[in-house]
Formats: sequence, C-alpha cells, structure tokens
Amino acid sequence: MRKFAIFVEGQTELITVREFLLREFEYTVNIECRTLTEIKPQRQ
Repeated sequence: MRKFAIFVEGQTELITVREFLLREFEYTVNIECRTLTEIKPQRQ
C-alpha cells in the first residue's frame, strides 16, 4: 500500500481532492484534518 499526503487550505479543497481520488483512482480515502500553526520563539 502506498501512502501520500496532500495539503489543502480549506474544506472545499478537501472535498474536491477526496472526490477526485475516489473518481479517478477508486481509492479508499481516509481523511485527517489538522491545523498547522506557526511556532514563534519566546522573547526574553
């Protein structure tokens, strides 16, 4: 089994990518939503 990640910005893009994979490749798609945040250094 091959695993790969696709990063999208919003829910609409997430749905579009999922539907594309299902239609074109007949993949079983598992979706995980994560929020990426910036880690800022602490000021002293």
